Amino acid sequence: MRTTRHSVLCPALLGAVMALLVAGCGGGEGSPVEEADPGGQAAVGGARGGGGGGVVDESGSPCPGCAPGGETSDIGGTPSICSLFTKRDLVSEAEANALGFDVTSVRERAERPIEATLRWLPQATEAGEPAEGYEPETEVRASITVRSYVHEYPDPDLCDGTTCRGDEGSGEIIEVQQADCYSLLFVGADVTLETLDGALSAQSLDDPDVVGTDSIALLLLGPEGLVNHDPPGGTVNFDLADVTGSLRIFPHVPEPYVGVLYADFIFAEPQTRGFLSVNVFPDWDAIAGEDGTGGADIPSELSSYTPLRAEWPAN
Repeated sequence: MRTTRHSVLCPALLGAVMALLVAGCGGGEGSPVEEADPGGQAAVGGARGGGGGGVVDESGSPCPGCAPGGETSDIGGTPSICSLFTKRDLVSEAEANALGFDVTSVRERAERPIEATLRWLPQATEAGEPAEGYEPETEVRASITVRSYVHEYPDPDLCDGTTCRGDEGSGEIIEVQQADCYSLLFVGADVTLETLDGALSAQSLDDPDVVGTDSIALLLLGPEGLVNHDPPGGTVNFDLADVTGSLRIFPHVPEPYVGVLYADFIFAEPQTRGFLSVNVFPDWDAIAGEDGTGGADIPSELSSYTPLRAEWPAN
């Protein structure tokens, strides 16, 4: 039986996790945002190719061809090896504060009403055509209501205070330094977001049993881990198959594909700032097949389609 030792520099985060340490996946603070069409003229209007002359069903999905599951699909990245050695407990806010997480102040920031001017930023992409059905500048409204706290920590049955050791299921013993596997707190919440140009309306409801997938989750590191960033911030993933509005996108990504709307929140003072990113990816879970080799022939330029991003406040 082989033993493999792993060195973990920092915890890798699942795509749907809203992380207090980073601005998120969709183009957070300091992220380069390419504005391919500064005037937004190519992307404004109603029906595709109509230049505003068509009628768009505002109750429909921006991506009618997207399969469900975009917020949970494997869109890249590898979970931390520490996930093999952790336990999760549902805790109260008082218990979370007692564990060393300053969740009350984070909740108060997160639950402030969000009302701001939003600017859409068209993106150059080879994997599809420009987006349509939005106004270059509009207003965004969003609300976050905290519902649950889930504490993730090294499993004492697998970790002895120095080393975490266990079998990943293949017969190979995996070892990692326990100091690299931080105590984390996931703060689940219900989230609603809409733009007043009618382009997007999205909702994500918390499910503490499914951390980091169909719920928003603020990620807080424990006192023995990395220092929390100030201001805190993070990302929620909305499945484009569930989003509605006048926005329409036209991916050339190989089918089947899934879509996700990333919403990055930065809980700054005196108001929350944020970013949006509209993305489509091949459904790697479906394409991989039983042997896991499917999709290897998809060219890199067709592996991701991001026609549109946005930022608020617009200035």
